[in-house]
Amino acid sequence: MNIEKITLVQQAIVNFLENNQGNEVYTNLCSCGAVTMSTYGSSDEISFSQENAPFIKATNDMIMCNCNHCCNGWGVDVDEEDDEEDL
Repeated sequence: MNIEKITLVQQAIVNFLENNQGNEVYTNLCSCGAVTMSTYGSSDEISFSQENAPFIKATNDMIMCNCNHCCNGWGVDVDEEDDEEDL
């Protein structure tokens, strides 16, 4: 468990919720283990590994087959250095 990543994800969640007050927020779980938080009121979203925020649960029973976290290497807890190593 990486405390720095957990703290980073928690702060990103707080910022996301503050920026989207008044909008309905929903979460989706991907088969890769990432969670994506989105809103119905805007196109704003964040993604992160569920292990870095185990207190966030999906708001629906559907599991996505792909997401920005696994397909595009994009997410709050994805290090740019890790991404460059994968290339």
